[in-house]
Amino acid sequence: EELRFAPGWGDSTSYQKWGYTLLWWLNDSTTITEEGLKTDLESYYTGLSRRRAIADKQDTTAFRPAQALVQKTTTLKGELETYYATLFFYDAQVTRRPGELYFKINVKECVDKTKTMLFIEVAENSYTAPIWLELDKINREFKCP
Repeated sequence: EELRFAPGWGDSTSYQKWGYTLLWWLNDSTTITEEGLKTDLESYYTGLSRRRAIADKQDTTAFRPAQALVQKTTTLKGELETYYATLFFYDAQVTRRPGELYFKINVKECVDKTKTMLFIEVAENSYTAPIWLELDKINREFKCP
């Protein structure tokens, strides 16, 4: 897993709030499905939020496990598959209240066919917000080894 955060990632007033890219390298050739991504996103963000809330001794009465909606969409140019997702979660990192995150998940074609790579774009704002221009540019410029 590799992460790259936008400068305003942790600023609750920034248009870049929660803006980052995430790279998941899977050690084999894996079939990606909507249900598998839903399960992985829910598990990942539930654990992330719960651990942060406990570490910061936050009031966890508003905490709820993350819930994701994932949909396979038209594959973007240069990708093997493309998915969009919306995640409803408890934001223990920035706002300390329930929130939503939006995702573009791209399955990349790489030279090493024994691995599967997911390039994930994340932001708190809907897909028309300026942060997506920045995240999409990072995705377009990424070269899979």
